[in-house]
Amino acid sequence: MATPLLAAKTYLPRPVSGRVERARLRERLDQALSNQRRLVLVSALAGSGKSTLLADWAATAALPCAWFSLDAQDDHPSLFWAYLITALQRQSPDFAQTLLSELLSPQAPPVEKYLPEFLNQAAQLPGRIVIVLDDYHLIENPAIHESLIYLVEHLPETLFIMICTRSDPPMPLSRWRVRGYLTEIRLKDLRFSYAEAQAFL
Repeated sequence: MATPLLAAKTYLPRPVSGRVERARLRERLDQALSNQRRLVLVSALAGSGKSTLLADWAATAALPCAWFSLDAQDDHPSLFWAYLITALQRQSPDFAQTLLSELLSPQAPPVEKYLPEFLNQAAQLPGRIVIVLDDYHLIENPAIHESLIYLVEHLPETLFIMICTRSDPPMPLSRWRVRGYLTEIRLKDLRFSYAEAQAFL
């Protein structure tokens, strides 16, 4: 695979003008970080404000954020992980450069080879970084889902993951709830409170 990467897909979106301040939800995201969770899942219908919430939070977060805006063309393991490394390089420029070159080569290595290498290099990052995967519902490849499950199960302390999606991904969410890995924000949470509705109007 020798596919050029679109830089814009790893840029943090600009905050939406005239947006309503979602202080209570921003606080939940901050708490997820401070409580040593591994994953925040923001799952709700289109137009509910998922991406806006995460982009607004990421713009002023205490930790650097690696943003990856997914589309249907990213449904290939090597391309998915190449973009993920590129997003992390915006915060740590030297991260996994050799591995990125391998993933973009015509003979990309199998996932069982590069995923442990990714984790080993991520464990050596100088500080903690948040990975935001926006529009994850566009991913259908089971190999990508399985690789992300492996990532969450073996997540180094240097990484934290946020997934924004219109539908729950095929992941062991119940197990992760029991283990305390997971914070969930759903449609009922994204609905405006009375004060937020007043601010919007």
